[in-house]
Amino acid sequence: MDNNDMMAAKLSVTALRNALLAKKVLSQEEIDHAVGDIFAKIALDKTLGARTELLDAFDVPKIERSVRAMLHPGGYRETRS
Repeated sequence: MDNNDMMAAKLSVTALRNALLAKKVLSQEEIDHAVGDIFAKIALDKTLGARTELLDAFDVPKIERSVRAMLHPGGYRETRS
């Protein structure tokens, strides 16, 4: 995937998020919950040793920050204590 493809994917995801929010199909809270669920499952897989060859090939925390930034209007602020 080149930079143009990556930008197209980001814009597509953002447009889809905006449409879902505008039509009140999903709330931002529901979107955030769905993203959290995905990354919780990834963390569980990694903890249990599943798919380590795939998971070790990616910077999962960086991917999570990028996904949350794309899907959160007004910008995502990481709030871990």
